[in-house]
Amino acid sequence: MQYAAQKVGDTGLVVGIDLRPVTVALPDNVHHAVADVWEWSPAVLASEGQEVRFDLVVSDMAPQTTGDKHTDQFRSEALAARALEIARQALRPGGHLVAKVFQGGQFPELLKQWRASFQETKPYHAKNTRSGSTEQYLVGRGLRAAAVLPQT
Repeated sequence: MQYAAQKVGDTGLVVGIDLRPVTVALPDNVHHAVADVWEWSPAVLASEGQEVRFDLVVSDMAPQTTGDKHTDQFRSEALAARALEIARQALRPGGHLVAKVFQGGQFPELLKQWRASFQETKPYHAKNTRSGSTEQYLVGRGLRAAAVLPQT
C-alpha cells in the first residue's frame, strides 16, 4: 500500500483490504479496511450513492496454508477468482487486474474467466520465485465493458 500510494501520488487513492490491521504508517491517500474479502464489497467505498471505479486492482492474497499442496492451490485459485469478481465491480472499463495465484487444477478455468473479462490476459512467473513453485501472477489488461459488474 505504501508503494502504491507513492506511485499514484497525492491526488490518487489506494484502498487496501486485509484480515489484520496494518502496523506501519500509511499516507493520507490510503484507505485501509480490516475485512474479509469474502464479505467485503467495493460498494462500501461509495459515498452518497456515487460509484467508485478504479484503474487498477492488485491482489496479493494468499490462503492460510495447510501444507497440503492441492488444498492450498484450490484455496488460492478461489481467492484469485474472488479478486476477479471484486475487480469487475471496482474497475472502470479498460482497467487492469494483477493477482497472485498458486496454480492448480482449476487454473485453466480461472484463466478462461480472466480472458473473457479482459482484452489481454497473461500468466506471469516472477523471476525471483523459487523454481518448482506454483506461484504465478495473472495480469489482466483492459477490462471489457461487458465484464463490468454493478457494485453490490
